[in-house]
Amino acid sequence: MLHRAVVLGLVVCGLVADRAAAESQAPYSDGAVYLSFIGTQGEYIRAQGNLRYTRNAELAEPTLDWSATQVVVMKPNPSGARYRAGGAPIKPEGDFGQTLERAFQHAKRLRNQGKPNGALGIIFDFVGGVEVRDAQDQAAALAVAMLAAHDGRRLGMVTILGGLDAQGRLTPVSNVNAHLSNVLKLGQRKVLLAPGLRREISDQLQQLIDKEQIGVIETETLADAYAVAAPAEP
Repeated sequence: MLHRAVVLGLVVCGLVADRAAAESQAPYSDGAVYLSFIGTQGEYIRAQGNLRYTRNAELAEPTLDWSATQVVVMKPNPSGARYRAGGAPIKPEGDFGQTLERAFQHAKRLRNQGKPNGALGIIFDFVGGVEVRDAQDQAAALAVAMLAAHDGRRLGMVTILGGLDAQGRLTPVSNVNAHLSNVLKLGQRKVLLAPGLRREISDQLQQLIDKEQIGVIETETLADAYAVAAPAEP
């Protein structure tokens, strides 16, 4: 069960909307959003959200399919390979469920309405635990991934750190340096932050960012973040 408490605005977006533009007209779009969290005990937790957007011309607007949206715990077997050790549906009224719904509503408003609507389901595979804090900090990245699935765009190797307010503006995450420390281990080349967070980056992390030539960009709104993370193809 996900609890409200630490950490992260979502992290690594690596969604591939199967052949991008062609997928936007296909029966469904698959994608993956890679998440990096800090748990309630300060531990590092990884998660992968596996998206499936099933198009249905009869739908008046996109829907979030709660029956196909759940959390799964991944555990290692003796050989080191991981297996699904059990899972549970995400409750719409819970903190994480409310974050998903908020992100979905923002994505629905911003979507390309010329594309066919569909039903979205997400299976979240968690490695290292599921007790995380500040689930709402994932809203911006989740919304961008949802938009890419609907519009048939490709997401680059980019991390988005920020929640969303009612107007679709990115809100700061707490302890941005802890988030960035985890993000930089994942090989991301670009990080999008809510306004004002760059000045909170520690000197040590800034040196690493400069050395690795990682782009750090402050983006004010979801629309701005989407344009950077998943630019429209010419």
